[in-house]
Amino acid sequence: MNKVELPSNLQISNFLQNEIQKTDKYVKQHEKELNTLSKYQKIISQNCQSNKEKLSQLFLKQFELDQHLKQKNNQLKKKRYINEQSGLQEQKEKNYLQQLDSYWSYQQNFYPNIDYMSDSVDKSRQQLIQYYEHKLSLEENQLERNQIKQKIFSLKEAQIKYDKCKSIEGRIKKAEQLRTERFDTSVEKIKKHEKHIMDVIYQNQMLSERKSHYFKDKLHRLEEKLCQSELEQGKKRLYQVQKAFEKDNHRLQVKVNSEKINQHNDSIHEGHLENKLNKINSLEEIRQIVKKGRLQIASNMQQQKNEIVQQIDDLRNSSLQSSIYQSQLLYY
Repeated sequence: MNKVELPSNLQISNFLQNEIQKTDKYVKQHEKELNTLSKYQKIISQNCQSNKEKLSQLFLKQFELDQHLKQKNNQLKKKRYINEQSGLQEQKEKNYLQQLDSYWSYQQNFYPNIDYMSDSVDKSRQQLIQYYEHKLSLEENQLERNQIKQKIFSLKEAQIKYDKCKSIEGRIKKAEQLRTERFDTSVEKIKKHEKHIMDVIYQNQMLSERKSHYFKDKLHRLEEKLCQSELEQGKKRLYQVQKAFEKDNHRLQVKVNSEKINQHNDSIHEGHLENKLNKINSLEEIRQIVKKGRLQIASNMQQQKNEIVQQIDDLRNSSLQSSIYQSQLLYY
């Protein structure tokens, strides 16, 4: 067999050294190319920026030229329009003055009220003020400017007087409306007080009926426990209590009805808000009277109830003592 000769260490190191040198050479060459490309990129970006600035300046100049041309065209149109409309505005001025003179003469003779002022007169005044202000902005002669200012001042002064009259009329209408609303509110309050009084009377009647049923039931229970004589006395006492309660209730109702009738008759002849307030105060006094009457009736009923209970207890004790006495007699 043939022997294979292996490379020596020196050969291997030389080979590796050559390869490293080649690699370094390629790396340097690549870095050089990258630097060249970065320089080209900077040059291109600078050129782009300068081109953008040049374009923006060109566009700005073009825009300024367009605006200047547009402004000149607008000025020419305004001058042409003013020249065309000057005759029409003078005619409008004459028409306005004629309408104003005819309006004042008509108003002084027939209708001295600002509500009859024609809307066309006010509209013509506004148009005339606008025309004079526009004419003042274009006029250069100082004498003409002073005359135009005097006309504008007189027209605005007339407008201010008209607005003041309108404002005064608006305040008067608002005051009348407020007075009507307050009057309606007072009437509603009076109706509420009357309804409250009727509710109190109804509740008082319901309370009296409940108390009457309570005493009737209690009397019925007493009839089952007591003898005939005690039952008759209890009936008489309850009848007296009911009569007294009915008299008090009737007296209170008559008093309330008389007060209501008097207040109603007074309200027919009274037309001002102060009298309505007096009626409210009188109704409040009636409510206090009803409240006091109800408390007085309740105290009377409680007192009569206590008396009846005391009498029933006395009768029960007397019957018990008599039964004890009889039992003692029987015992002896």
